[in-house]
This record gives sequence, C-alpha cells and structure tokens, in this order.
Amino acid sequence: MNQFFSIERPVGERETNRSDDLEAVRNALAERGLCQRTVTGQRSAKFKPDLTAGVRIFQRQAGLDPDGLVVPGGPTALALGLGGQVLVRALTPGGGPGRESFCRALRRQVDAARRDVAQINAELTSSEQELRGIASELNAALAELRLSPATGDASLSRILRELDNFPDPDHPAIRVVRRLISELRKVGLDVTDITIELAAAKKNLRDLEIDLAREC
Repeated sequence: MNQFFSIERPVGERETNRSDDLEAVRNALAERGLCQRTVTGQRSAKFKPDLTAGVRIFQRQAGLDPDGLVVPGGPTALALGLGGQVLVRALTPGGGPGRESFCRALRRQVDAARRDVAQINAELTSSEQELRGIASELNAALAELRLSPATGDASLSRILRELDNFPDPDHPAIRVVRRLISELRKVGLDVTDITIELAAAKKNLRDLEIDLAREC
C-alpha cells in the first residue's frame, strides 16, 4: 500500500478544505478503488459527492464511525496512511499458507462490501419512501389551495411564486406547503447523495469480487 502525504486540516463535506489535503485523501481512496484519482490540472478545494461516499465506505470497512470526515492524526487519516505512518500490506498473493491467509482476508472484505451495499440500499429505500410521503402531503396541501400538483424540482419554484401572489396570504395551508417544499428538497438531496454512495459501494464490491475470482 502506498504512503501518501499527511493532511494539515480536516477534510469533509462541510469543512474548509485545502486542495492538497483533498488530493491526498482522494488518491489514498483511489488506491483502494473507492473513488477516482485526482486528474492532473483539475485540483480543487471542493469536496465532491464521490469523495464523501468513498470516505464513508472506507470507514465502514475499517470499523470506524462512518461520519465522512478525515481529521489530521485521527483514526481515518491513520488508516488511510495520511498520518505520517507507513502502512504495509501484510498479506499478498502467493503460494502456500500466505496465499490462504490472503484469500481469507479477501473473502472477509467481500462479505463486508456486500453488507455495505445492503445497508446503503436499505437507507436509499427508506429515504425514497420518505420522499414519496412528503410529496403526497405536499400535493394534498396544494389541492386545498387549488394549485397544480408538484411534478418535479422545477415545479417547486413555480409553486413558491404562486404562493407569493396567492389572494389569501394568511391561508394556513400556505405555511404547510412552504415547510413541505423545504423538507422535499432536503430529502431529495439525501437521496442523491445516497444514490452516489450506493454506486461507489457496488463498484467496490464488483472490484473485490473480481480480485477474489482471479486470485483465489
């Protein structure tokens, strides 16, 4: 396993990220097949969704809290080899007992990756159900105001404009509609993030299964 540069500041979706730190985390995850490697000339300080997914998947595999945050000197940074410690892969393919140990470890990784996919898929199903429930409540409130139902994100902006010009601005359903639109957008973003995380987890599982079939 390669050793990467240490990071100087926390790396995470809501952190003030340094481009050098992001590159180090991304390349450490890419070494494990959990996200794409930094493209030369395209470095930035933006924490992209595939990086969030990669960090959380790695944390689950390592038995760490999947908070998506990499802190200098913290357990995730150390496990990624970003804390000034060289991590050496102890088990490598070969003949004899060493190969048997390698294959057992690889099977455990495959089992963990399958659990990750199942867990993330369950989270996605739950969030999608929540999204449908909010959309149903929203359309019921819109019907009370005799406004057209919501049909997508673009329609939400149209609905908000209609509320601004509604003849009865004190109608109780208006506050309900505004609240539900806010909830709908939030859960919609959650669904998008989880979908990206699920795709990354499935790719990780496929890669591990290929390695298992080829090496063992």
